Amino acid sequence: MRYCSNCGKEIFDDAVVCPMCGSMQEKTEQKPVKDKMNIAWFIISLAWWWVGIILYFAFRKSNPQKAKVCISGTIAAFVATIIICIFLGICSMLGIVI
Repeated sequence: MRYCSNCGKEIFDDAVVCPMCGSMQEKTEQKPVKDKMNIAWFIISLAWWWVGIILYFAFRKSNPQKAKVCISGTIAAFVATIIICIFLGICSMLGIVI
């Protein structure tokens, strides 16, 4: 199995077109990238969401797997922020001082 050069989804070795995004695939041999820095990219994107967005666009063509990790960290940061804001809003409405 190899990975789509556009979206990063796993595709068959002999695929000419990606079944997920429809982009044409090159005939070159692609091997999955084993990047040990994925956790670090996720944490960086989680801590600084704007860096995660920049890294996503920087990596999306050259390394789709790393781009997914960066955007996942950014999404996790947004979800955590929303949950915290809702929690603080409820506490404020109930008069609970934190």
